[in-house]
Amino acid sequence: MPTPIEEAVEKLRASTIQLNKASDELATIVRDVENFLESCGVGVSAEVVVQSYEDEHGQPKRDTVLGYGKYGGRFRVLVSEHYYNGADSDVSAWSDCSRDEKLLAAKKLPLLFAELVKSVETKTAETRELAAELTQELKPILKPGKAGK
Repeated sequence: MPTPIEEAVEKLRASTIQLNKASDELATIVRDVENFLESCGVGVSAEVVVQSYEDEHGQPKRDTVLGYGKYGGRFRVLVSEHYYNGADSDVSAWSDCSRDEKLLAAKKLPLLFAELVKSVETKTAETRELAAELTQELKPILKPGKAGK
């Protein structure tokens, strides 16, 4: 008959295997999201607040943010700490975060998608407007039929 510590060790071993498997599944989902966004050529940034923290007086102290932006030369799913005291933000790729940070932030992936859609739509409208303005202003030097398409 196993001792209580032997039972606890076996339970811990089995639980850890399940936790690691679930963490791997979550990592695969985030990698698939990054690959999908890259395949779509989403070259804009967006972020959503995951959690806000206050100081002892109830004043905003910092926000944990899930985002999509350029990191290490390519666009990635990111987790940032934004400080209200003017300190620089801490930014990490989601894949480099602790398990607890990953779990907390990943819950906001659907909201991040919605923000990315808004960001792409806004950037599209701004780019079209600028192209139309430049076409009009530079019309005398643009070749006929080449600009404004």
